[in-house]
Amino acid sequence: MPIAMSAVCHIPAPSGNARRRAPCFRCSAFSMIAKTTMQRRLISLPCKPFRPYALALGAALSAAFAPAQPAVEWRIETVAGTGTPGQSGDGGPATSATLSEPYGVALDAVGNIYIADSSNHRIRRVDAVTGIITTIAGNGNRGFSGDGGPAVLAQLHYPVGVALDATGNIYISDTSNGSIRRLTPIPKNTPRISSGGIVLATGAPVVNRISPNAIVSVFGREFTPEGARATNPVLNAAGRVATELAGLCLEINGKRAPLFAVFPGQINAQAPHGLMPGQTQVIAIRNCGAENEQRSFAAAVEVAALAPAFFNFHIDAGGRNPIIALRGAGKPLAGLPGAVPGVDLTPAEPGEIVTFFGTGFGPTDPPLEAGQIPGAPAHITGEIEFAFGGITLFPEDVLYAGAAPCCAGLYQFTVRVPRGFPDSLRAPVVATVNSVPTPEGPFLTVRRRE
Repeated sequence: MPIAMSAVCHIPAPSGNARRRAPCFRCSAFSMIAKTTMQRRLISLPCKPFRPYALALGAALSAAFAPAQPAVEWRIETVAGTGTPGQSGDGGPATSATLSEPYGVALDAVGNIYIADSSNHRIRRVDAVTGIITTIAGNGNRGFSGDGGPAVLAQLHYPVGVALDATGNIYISDTSNGSIRRLTPIPKNTPRISSGGIVLATGAPVVNRISPNAIVSVFGREFTPEGARATNPVLNAAGRVATELAGLCLEINGKRAPLFAVFPGQINAQAPHGLMPGQTQVIAIRNCGAENEQRSFAAAVEVAALAPAFFNFHIDAGGRNPIIALRGAGKPLAGLPGAVPGVDLTPAEPGEIVTFFGTGFGPTDPPLEAGQIPGAPAHITGEIEFAFGGITLFPEDVLYAGAAPCCAGLYQFTVRVPRGFPDSLRAPVVATVNSVPTPEGPFLTVRRRE
């Protein structure tokens, strides 16, 4: 078993093409680069002399060992690792990074070095020009997962070999998994969904689960060309919100989602109806339906039967936000004065009727499908309760709870502020449907008329 060291070294050779005796160093893998006027070779050896563990060639050349040949002098220098085992340094100079039992080494046609950083369960790359080291495969946790997704999120288990083919694909001997894994380049401009980037469109407080027919936001990059955006949904021939916008489609559990808006880094959409509770996959598709269609890696999100939440006037990172509240007469917007620059907000009054908006509140009667514009009232079928500042409203004070007739996926709640409610700068507003509450944070400002 080779003795573990945490460096990959190279030895520039004197000029000439003579066969050379390879020295042995106390490291599990070192590199020998033999330079001639036309050729460059990289040889990786274990600690035992004359028994090469791995071999990599930079220019499709052969390498030879001849123990009987006279030794020559070599100069050694470290190209990766500090000599101390560890797992650090990505994004910085390879000579400042720590490795742990680096075994296999390979070069590509331009001299980039690929290292099987075995005990770190990663494949790392040293840029030939900058000397910067990065991880290209493995998340550092041993295991077997990730096929079909980003290589840096996959799990490897003690990879000891790495090789490249003529097209740039990288092959890994994932030893303790008993597998050979392949890395293929991701085409430029491929859309990518951020980790944890699928949430309800209500913003903060963040709700990182979705429900059937809910309005969702997907965050990532390369959804559209830089600067391109579409902020107006399109209706199809059936009068429903279309599932393609600006050349982009979104699949949730294999179903196309109606799209409301598309930006380079964000998609607003409606979750399909009929989703079942549990983990499901989401895929963004750029150039949807074209020959050059590009699909993102699948991203996972939790689906719940209900994921109720309110929309707010603005999004505060702490989650304390003035809820969007419309009134039927007088100044149309109720809320904390000055909370939104340029918007005339006035406090609601006890006994006044206001309307809130939300999403994720579940089935309605009559039932609605994703993309369908209700056009008429459709009441929530679940048991709904409202509370202001901890005071539960009487059922007769909940005048309407159901789909907003104007819009797919939007719910509307018309309620009466409790008579006799005390003045409150930030009265929490909470709705509960079938015992599932909305997140804490939205508030309504209430003040009695003087």
